[in-house]
Amino acid sequence: STLWEPQLFQLNPTTKSVTVLIQNDKGKWIQDEEDKIPVPLPYTKFKLINMLEEDIPVNEDAYYDAFDLFGQEYICRVLGAPLYVNKPNDISCPTCNHDMQYVSSITHDFEVDLVSVVDLLLGEMIIYFYFCKECLTLKTEIQGT
Repeated sequence: STLWEPQLFQLNPTTKSVTVLIQNDKGKWIQDEEDKIPVPLPYTKFKLINMLEEDIPVNEDAYYDAFDLFGQEYICRVLGAPLYVNKPNDISCPTCNHDMQYVSSITHDFEVDLVSVVDLLLGEMIIYFYFCKECLTLKTEIQGT
């Protein structure tokens, strides 16, 4: 249930560490044993590919087409234009109030097997990652599709 609320992390490049600032777990939900993702994750190779024209929405129809590919053809978008279910109202950093930058988003259609080393079941949601360059804070938020 931690995933459902925004999470906030502080990055420390000097100590190469990450500190959890906010991680609400209101539901105290514990994943079933067979669905737990192993820690540490198994090593696997991924490749970065440049977005194609159909991945970058330029109008409303193209936006829906790009949305259909996300989670089925690939699971992560890094930089570039985010695909929002609902555009966020506030992208200011909860720590220092500067604007946060979109970094990436991840989703996975549970009917498509794009990851073979673990069962990646995100359901019908997208996790968005934002970064504040001013205070080195990372924030995650989710939106359901």
